[in-house]
Amino acid sequence: MKIECAWCGKSMGEKALHVEGTSHSMCEDCASDLLSRPIGSIRDYLDRLEYPVLLIDSETNMKAENTRLKELTGKEPELIEGYKGGDVFNCIHHSKPGGCGKTIHCKVCTIRNAVEETFNTGNPCIDVKATLKVYVEDAEQHVSSFITTHKVGDFVLLAIKDLRVDEKS
Repeated sequence: MKIECAWCGKSMGEKALHVEGTSHSMCEDCASDLLSRPIGSIRDYLDRLEYPVLLIDSETNMKAENTRLKELTGKEPELIEGYKGGDVFNCIHHSKPGGCGKTIHCKVCTIRNAVEETFNTGNPCIDVKATLKVYVEDAEQHVSSFITTHKVGDFVLLAIKDLRVDEKS
């Protein structure tokens, strides 16, 4: 699979994966540019992408998001920034004792594990299939997507692609 920067289009090499095509990440030049901006400007920068994107800090709190993420969740920045992913996406486990990241279910959360792996190793996780059980209008839904994580300074950028509600929900 070819990997290219989603912002400038620069080729970032190839990675042996089970799928063909091109995946997008962020090159070091664009990452440096992103982190030099104030939060409002970071949102504008993230809006260049056609899919929902979050910037996450080392405590796994959301720090910035693009417009597509706000459209997906129906939440304004004050209900996203500073919160955990499970809170933002209404994971069915986020309100259990300990909250998002602290329940027994969180240990097997593909999204959380990908973000933590990227924080710990610096290696991106590219087009990883993830399924999340969420509440949508008080009904439990299984939502699947492909996620990509990339280390950007002291943050991880999480991109969510090909979001689908499972027909079996």
